[in-house]
Amino acid sequence: MTERIRIDKWLWHARFYRTRVLAHGAARSGRIRLNDNRVEKAGVEVKPGDVLTIPGAARSGLSASRGVESAAAPPRRRRRSTKSSMTVCLIRARARTKSNPQPPEPRMTYVVVEACIKCKYLDCVEVCPVDCFYEGENMLVIHPDECIDCGVCEPECPAEAIKADTEPGLEKWLEINAEYAKKWPNITVKGTPPADGKEFEGVENKFEKFFSDKPGTGS
Repeated sequence: MTERIRIDKWLWHARFYRTRVLAHGAARSGRIRLNDNRVEKAGVEVKPGDVLTIPGAARSGLSASRGVESAAAPPRRRRRSTKSSMTVCLIRARARTKSNPQPPEPRMTYVVVEACIKCKYLDCVEVCPVDCFYEGENMLVIHPDECIDCGVCEPECPAEAIKADTEPGLEKWLEINAEYAKKWPNITVKGTPPADGKEFEGVENKFEKFFSDKPGTGS
């Protein structure tokens, strides 16, 4: 059976974009073409032999026309993962000129938000390549200075409690993550999540009701 992969995931694995979130947005922007057809959905699948036209890709070190059959896009580092990226046969990249430079991508970090409180599923800990999670009694936080913006943790969280700090209204949570990452122990190994975690999914005002500043056990 022909190997296929979502276009946003391939773009991220191939390092055209630093995070899965940016790759997802690019795939939906309508600026990328697949076999000369405009792509507007991140769930579109690509396979070996497809041709992608990616604006600005030359800044990543690719030539304007490059075959990559024998040079697969390196997979992102993930803990204990057996998944690998696939190869698209040919990539066409439109080079940017000095008179029309590509603006730099903004640097960002990820933060753990209210949805984590009392759920604390710990799936994110298992995939973080730099061990930047810190454990409280009933939630986790991310150290903003250690996060490398890879984005692998975001889709792993069942409670959808990990957000990019570029989303509006997260200033409070960036401060909380920064503060408690200095106080709580580092956690690097996935443990056992709370038995009643499911019961707290979707509960409102969890910070006011349940937040604890006590440290977790770490690992």
